[in-house]
Amino acid sequence: MEYAKCIECGETKAASEFYVQSGWFSLRRRCKKCYCKKLYQQGINRLHLEVVEKSCSICGETKPASAFRKKKSAIDGLATFCNECRNVKERAKYKEHPERQAKRSARWIARHPEEHEAHWIYANHRRRCAVDNGVKMTAKDFRAIRERSAGFCPYCCRPLLGLKRHYDHHFPTILGGETSVENFVYCCSECNESKGVKVGLAYAKWLRERGGAHCSQ
Repeated sequence: MEYAKCIECGETKAASEFYVQSGWFSLRRRCKKCYCKKLYQQGINRLHLEVVEKSCSICGETKPASAFRKKKSAIDGLATFCNECRNVKERAKYKEHPERQAKRSARWIARHPEEHEAHWIYANHRRRCAVDNGVKMTAKDFRAIRERSAGFCPYCCRPLLGLKRHYDHHFPTILGGETSVENFVYCCSECNESKGVKVGLAYAKWLRERGGAHCSQ
């Protein structure tokens, strides 16, 4: 049986107590216990490491930390290349293997249906803002609106699970309502389509007087 000495704790241990370096086929200089402690300490140090700027490994430009995606396995917590270079790589990969990327997207949508819906609404919102010069909102804002509904339509009080859902202006924009988180509600499509230009509270009262029947205006 082979033995080796750890440079960290100084103990002589069996070769099975050491990791093998990939590519070198030799034992690491620290035993498994000391090596794991080192990795843990690196992770703690990374939490206190504040990176302001970083150089992209592809374009070579020095950019602010906000231009890089987060990566837990990296020492500084950031990816090696910037978001612009990443987008170029992703587009090239999609053109090279469109079927593979389409299947990958379909799997993600199947696992995260509500997340996909929030991003879809956000993309449509950005297109409308480009035309109307409206107030911009983020996908995080739409998720907050969805969570605020607690799974029920605020107008008819039905559970939203299994129903087609819409984001609606509580106070219509045609009457001066703002495009903001406070003025948005997450409701069923039937209420949104039958609400018309009514204010949310007035529509809910109107709906209760008719026993919850959805009547198109």
